[in-house]
Amino acid sequence: MPSKNFYFKFDKINSTIKGYSGNPPSKLVIPFNISGTLVTKIADYSFYNQNLSEVIIPNSITEIGNFAFASNNLTKLTIPENVISLGISSFSNNSLSELSILSQYININSYSFSNNILLTVIIPSNANLQKYAFDPNVCIIRKFYAAKK
Repeated sequence: MPSKNFYFKFDKINSTIKGYSGNPPSKLVIPFNISGTLVTKIADYSFYNQNLSEVIIPNSITEIGNFAFASNNLTKLTIPENVISLGISSFSNNSLSELSILSQYININSYSFSNNILLTVIIPSNANLQKYAFDPNVCIIRKFYAAKK
C-alpha cells in the first residue's frame, strides 16, 4: 500500500508517468488513468533502482522508456498487449525468471532484459528484437515459446 505521501509525477499533455514523489510500494500498480487522463507512456528512468519486487502494467500503456524499471528486484513480468515499444535496458538488472509478452507487434530494444536469469520467456513470433535484447552473455533462457495468435 502506498504511503499517504506517495503520488505519481504525471505529464498530462503527453500522457506520461515520469516517476513519483514519496516512497513507492514494493508492489507497484501503474494506473490506467490519472485524473481522467489515460496513461500511455512510462518515461525513461521513471522507476530506476527503487527496490520494486512487482509491477503491474495496465493495457493502456504503449511505450516503456529506457531504464524505466532497471535495477529493481522484479522476478515475474507480463507486458500487456498494447505495448509497442520497450526502451533500451527497460528491465535490465532485475531478478526476472519469468517473462510473458502479450503484445503481437512490439519492438524490444537492446539490453531490454539483460542481467536477468530468465527461465521461461513467452514472446510473440513477430516481435522485433534489436541486437542484444536478450543478451546471451547474461541471461539463461531455458524455455522460449512463441505466443500463438
